Amino acid sequence: MAIAVKAQDIAGNPASTSDSFMVDTLVNLTVGVVAGDDIINAAEAGAPVVVSGTADAADSGRIVTVTLEGTSYTTTVPVADLNNITDGDYQVTATVSDAAGNPASDSKPLVLITDSASLPTLSVDPVTADDIVSANESQSDLTVSGGSTHLQQGQTVTVTINNIDYTGTAGANGSWSVTVPAADVQALSQGSVTIAVKAQDIAGNPASTSDSFMVDTLVNLTVSVVAGDDIINAAEAGAPVVVSGTADVADSGRIVTVTLEGTSYTTTVQSDGRWSLSIPSADISALTDGKYTINASLADAVGNTILVEHDITIDVHTNLPALTIDAFTGDNYINVLEITQPMTVTGTTHNVEEGQIVTINLNGQNYSATVQEDGTWSLVVPAGDMGALLDRTYTVTGSVSNVVGNSVTILGGLTVDTQIALVIDTVAGDDIIDNTEAASPVTISGTASADDVNATVTITLNGVDYTTRIQAGGLWSVDIPAEDIQALPDGPYTLTASYTDFASNSITVDHNITIDASAPLTLTINDISDNNYINSTEINQDLLISGTSTGVAAGRTVTITFNDIEYTTTVQSDGNWSFTIPALAVGATPDNVYVVSASVTNSSGTEATAEHVVIVDTYIALTIEPLTGDDIINSAELTGPVRIFGIASGDDVSSVITLTMGSFTYTINPNLSGAWSFDLPAADLQSLGSGNFVLHATMGDLSGNTIEIDHHFTINTSTPALAIDPITGDDYINALEVNSPIAIGGSTIGVEAGQTVTITLNNIAYTAVVEADGRWSMNIPIGDIQALSDNAYQITATVSTLGGSEADTSRVLTFMTETVNQPTLSINLVTADNTLSASEITSDLIITGTSTHIHPGLNILVTLNGEIYSGQIGGNGSWQIAVPVAALEALPQGTVAFEVTAQDIAGNSVTQNGNFIVDTSAAKLSTLFSLMATEQNIDSYHLNEDPKTAGENTDVNLNGMNDQTLGYSLIDLIEPTQSGSQANRSVNSASSGELSPHLSDSTENKEGLHSTLLISAEDEDSGYITLFNSSEEIRNASVQHTVESQSFDVYHSVSLGLDNSLVQENIYM
Repeated sequence: MAIAVKAQDIAGNPASTSDSFMVDTLVNLTVGVVAGDDIINAAEAGAPVVVSGTADAADSGRIVTVTLEGTSYTTTVPVADLNNITDGDYQVTATVSDAAGNPASDSKPLVLITDSASLPTLSVDPVTADDIVSANESQSDLTVSGGSTHLQQGQTVTVTINNIDYTGTAGANGSWSVTVPAADVQALSQGSVTIAVKAQDIAGNPASTSDSFMVDTLVNLTVSVVAGDDIINAAEAGAPVVVSGTADVADSGRIVTVTLEGTSYTTTVQSDGRWSLSIPSADISALTDGKYTINASLADAVGNTILVEHDITIDVHTNLPALTIDAFTGDNYINVLEITQPMTVTGTTHNVEEGQIVTINLNGQNYSATVQEDGTWSLVVPAGDMGALLDRTYTVTGSVSNVVGNSVTILGGLTVDTQIALVIDTVAGDDIIDNTEAASPVTISGTASADDVNATVTITLNGVDYTTRIQAGGLWSVDIPAEDIQALPDGPYTLTASYTDFASNSITVDHNITIDASAPLTLTINDISDNNYINSTEINQDLLISGTSTGVAAGRTVTITFNDIEYTTTVQSDGNWSFTIPALAVGATPDNVYVVSASVTNSSGTEATAEHVVIVDTYIALTIEPLTGDDIINSAELTGPVRIFGIASGDDVSSVITLTMGSFTYTINPNLSGAWSFDLPAADLQSLGSGNFVLHATMGDLSGNTIEIDHHFTINTSTPALAIDPITGDDYINALEVNSPIAIGGSTIGVEAGQTVTITLNNIAYTAVVEADGRWSMNIPIGDIQALSDNAYQITATVSTLGGSEADTSRVLTFMTETVNQPTLSINLVTADNTLSASEITSDLIITGTSTHIHPGLNILVTLNGEIYSGQIGGNGSWQIAVPVAALEALPQGTVAFEVTAQDIAGNSVTQNGNFIVDTSAAKLSTLFSLMATEQNIDSYHLNEDPKTAGENTDVNLNGMNDQTLGYSLIDLIEPTQSGSQANRSVNSASSGELSPHLSDSTENKEGLHSTLLISAEDEDSGYITLFNSSEEIRNASVQHTVESQSFDVYHSVSLGLDNSLVQENIYM
């Protein structure tokens, strides 16, 4: 503005001037947008933040002051200051003063979002329940959703899938979602698909994440060809039918369901993608013939499913082929003329197509024919093949198949009969018909040509004809009535048999028999299992126990006792009897000695008994130790025989071991301990040359057990070579040998004298020097030997030639020296009370015990009364031996000592002493005396009105006593033992009266304090034969009688009437 100034001095002089000034009372200031949006994000906070604005141009150069949170800035806001400010809403104020001092200010709100905890984040939800898009799910739009934090509502979220962007907005709770159209979903590749998601908050802070999901919309399933051609024929329907196929390996473990005619079958996919199942034969066979569709289905883990169909044909029930063979030569017989000529074979078929091949098999040869249009076929068997046929019945097999594979096989019979034969078997077991056999029809049997079944055989005896027909196998038999036999006097006769076969061949044969109706009562047991041994094969089979009898009527019961179990059978018309013990019962008998007993009574009640010993022996063992310690025979070891060792089961010491090596065969007998050894000749080994070889060993024992083993070894003839001899003879160190130095020696080939052999045992080296003959030796000190505990040790030897060539070898040396490993023996009581009584001495005595540290199969020896008996160690260490009855009867009364010895495989010996008591003085034995052949004769002795008159009285001197001995059969049965006695008569010499005396071989045990030998008509066990009448005179005899090798006093008391009629007679012992 203009200023005019004027004034006058006192003089009135005027004075004036002018000036101007500015009026400036306003100032302008504005703050611009900060960071583009008045919001500072984390990225913007990472650099100085520019705050700007405008002011009046006149204020150019004036200072603007910006204040933020109490801090003033005149330029930019530093990063450090921003970092010290927490996120939130703030005011930015700017002030300025113009030159006139007028102030101006402006402020602006500012939002700060920079802390990591405030930055936005994104997450993606599973696109489906299992994050896998299946085929079904791919048919609809796919919603991809997720969540966020610190992302303001309405902010845009971009989702990228398969290079396509899909946008959505954040909701109030931070959630977001986008929709992928079904078309886009279906365009996705199989496998993993990546999802990329990004967004920004209002400050521009970015957020991104990624995820993936699986696309699995495909499933594969195939069904393979069924039964090779998708046609199931009758043969294939006879077994389960396999249906199989493939699926994806990824579907391993998933269930495949196969449905056929409404029935479902399931299986699982294997790890290689294959699958298979079987449809039961019954299900296939239940379907009618025709075409069927097999449906196979599979659902994978994500729910994708597939169903495939497979067509098959079932041809099982209808259109089955049929085959017939016409009768060979018209009658199915080949006679002596036809056997020299070609034979035409013909037949027909049904449901078999023209051109199919019919195969006929005769005598192992196949012959072929082609089916004709009318179904017939024919072929010719050459004369040469006919001539090769033997006399017998042949099974002829015919077979044919139709084009679908259904086949038919039929069997026919063809009999070649060019000869005739006729044999009469032994009659009544021995060609002697005794009184028992004569009491029943006598069977005459035999054999004829096996192909003459139903031909008539005529048997003629004493002018009377009997006829029968030939049975299967050529057997025939006919019964001659008992009355016809009984009508014939005793003596020799000729049986004549004759027949004519279907080919008009005739034959007549004679057979001599004897009729002897006075046979005594006897019972015997045949050899059991051929040799009275039951071996490892027979122990699993039925066991036939059989025997013979005389004086016993057919149909009488025989009681057999085996292993304390009773079995019964009946006597046959020929006196033979048999019973088959089931395999299960035979198998229940451990190895031992068994007494088989049998008993039978005749119609009079008289008993006959028999015993037979059978031994169950199922154990057999055979071993071969390594040859030369390592089964390698080198050149040094080939310079002499090579010793081989082994073990055979202990009870087989009498067996022969047959050893085969190449073309060489050797036989060896085990020693008493069951061990065996043999020196293989050097020449035999050298002839083999170098290479790998096999020793084949076989052995059989008395019981029929057999064993075969192979043992491989190598011959290496390269030089130099080094050998170690067997150490202590058997490569074992026992408790005796450990107390002496152990000599180690051997031989060399191609090694100079003076070279050092290094022997190593238990990591200790010893040396020996090669001698001029190639031999070397050294001793291992006692101290080193005794320092070794029981175990198997490898001993090695090495040597070098002057030229530096090396040879080595080794053996295994086993120590069995410690007390804890020494063999032991224990002995069980020989009977329940360790006393051998008279009843127990009638059968073999089994002495048993146990052992430790003795190899199974090694022998055990028992010395009793100067005799040695051997047995073997069982698998559990048990042992047993059998002392026969004859040896027991020779034992003295009282305490009897015996000794048991054995050795282990190393030669350590053990001895155990035992004893038992023999006490047979109180023998309770009885011998049954039969007075006559029939019960009626016995009964007649009891009739008072019919006393029996003794024969001529004879005075003889018995033991110095003048005594009258009646010439009556009952008295004659007493057999004195005094050789000088005039009354020393055997049973067979008794021949007085009309009675047939018989002294049974059987004995029976009697209870009580004493035993009385006698027979009573009322009760055989009462002890007396008593004949009742008035007693008039008594005459006595006292003699010795021997029963089962024991002597007893036999007392004979006779009471006679005055007319010498027999009143009473007693026999007792």
